[in-house]
Amino acid sequence: MESFRLREESASPYLAVWQDQPSFIRYDYPGSTLQRLRTQDRLGQELFDIAWGQDARGKRVRIGTALRPTAGPALTRNNVKRINRLSLAVWLGRDQDLATLDDYLDWFDDEYPLASTDLQDFYPRAMPRYAVPSAMQSMLWTDQPSNEDILEALPPISDREAVLALPSTSPTSTGTAEPVSASGVEADDDLRWTRDFCAHPLRDADVQRLRQRVLADLATSRITLPDAEALVTRCVTALLVGHLVLQGPPGTGKTTLARILADAFDVRLLASTATSEWSPFHVVGGLRPAADGSLQPSYGKVADAALKCAIQVRDEVTAEDQGDDTSSGEQARRWQGTWLLIDEFNRADIDKAIGSLYTVLSSCDPANLERSPIDLWFETEGRQQLWVPARFRIIAAMNDLDTSFVNPISQGLTRRFQFITVGTPVAELSHAGTNEETESSLQTAYDWLSSTYGAALAVDSLEAVRGRIGAEIALLQRIVADLRRTSESVAGWPIGTAQLVDVFRVILLQTASGIAPAEALDWAIADRVVPQMGQLDDLQLQRASELFAALPKAQAALQHLVNPHGV
Repeated sequence: MESFRLREESASPYLAVWQDQPSFIRYDYPGSTLQRLRTQDRLGQELFDIAWGQDARGKRVRIGTALRPTAGPALTRNNVKRINRLSLAVWLGRDQDLATLDDYLDWFDDEYPLASTDLQDFYPRAMPRYAVPSAMQSMLWTDQPSNEDILEALPPISDREAVLALPSTSPTSTGTAEPVSASGVEADDDLRWTRDFCAHPLRDADVQRLRQRVLADLATSRITLPDAEALVTRCVTALLVGHLVLQGPPGTGKTTLARILADAFDVRLLASTATSEWSPFHVVGGLRPAADGSLQPSYGKVADAALKCAIQVRDEVTAEDQGDDTSSGEQARRWQGTWLLIDEFNRADIDKAIGSLYTVLSSCDPANLERSPIDLWFETEGRQQLWVPARFRIIAAMNDLDTSFVNPISQGLTRRFQFITVGTPVAELSHAGTNEETESSLQTAYDWLSSTYGAALAVDSLEAVRGRIGAEIALLQRIVADLRRTSESVAGWPIGTAQLVDVFRVILLQTASGIAPAEALDWAIADRVVPQMGQLDDLQLQRASELFAALPKAQAALQHLVNPHGV
């Protein structure tokens, strides 16, 4: 059993096995499942290369594992105990019918040659002391021994060694044994298992392929973004490196883009909206009063999402190593983790709320994450440290326009995220036809009307609607373009695409009820657009007043905004 090494305080075994380069270990190879489980911790990544391929459905799967040519120095660097070659030979050849120990060594050298590796010295071939006949005589029987015979022949071991030798149970404070989880790690009442799975990177790093998935979903969702290909490329790259903040004016599609990015990476997204009351309790967690009057641990947003991500990574690795081909297993493996979406990021004093996570957020590299677990001070023993998976991400969305109502973000926190601005599309000022943003906004509003009130209203075809309100569409397009335009004397107002959709919803709903299109447009701008102009300066408001010259109700709403006490 010297071929097993008990790592630190856990009972997780590590078995060093190999194949002649560059072939890969077979799935039916003795001990291969154990090895594949171990290739994902830090030591395993230093020792083994993983070969990837595709299954019949085109899914990326692991097809084998090979020992790296630098495995010897890696083992030495990690202070791994040198193992006599006979120990490995007897263990790996335990099903062989061989007469002598030398036969086991010869069989081992034939099956697992070390000549092409640097492990010749690490696994010495010399016969160990316990293998000499005089030392082994008391442990050899001519007949099948009983359990009592074996126990009597084995030397006594310490209590600690006895605990580590139990692979199927773990001691608890009451002295009873709790079962290990189905994935082969400690049960979920202990979080130390998360350390073994914090080194898994994201499954796909092909920026081009991920970008195409995002762009396709944006087109399906009818989201128009400025310079979409470059913007999406930057977002995908940012997430492959670390955490992301999408900033920009309201209504530009930041939250929708975040959801589409998560879907392209095959991760679930837990959404939360930051508020001014946020504190470390909301981000990391703390103690919450329970119904019985006691205080119970309560996980914050980041800790909860990180733990869910670690569980998914563990389940994916376990299913893969067990060769799970069931449909339920396939579905479980589709999601490679869980990310956290924090909307309205700067509505909270985010530096105060997230300050205790500065170190863990500084880098998504496994080395940093292994050294920087989240401190769950409020948890019970064994659950007070949570290691964050390398594939966990935070996507934040923030409004950088309403500066009077948001909190500043320090340079230290800014360095831990990549900030990408999602602006408004550059609207074309053409008087003929509609631009892409206007057309997609109209289509979105029409789909909403048809699905929501199609049974209650007589909704014409989109072509008929477009023909009936064509003049209003052109006027609205010109107003939006001029509001956004920046000149030498007047700054542009970045009204978002979402506001354009809101206006079209009002227009389509009212015109479907018999209201004239011009009146519907006037009311839509007065009720949906003008109330959002509260922070515009005098020059911007003057420009808006000129643009609303043909819209008396919008003019009146704008006048009330400027002088709410007027008659």
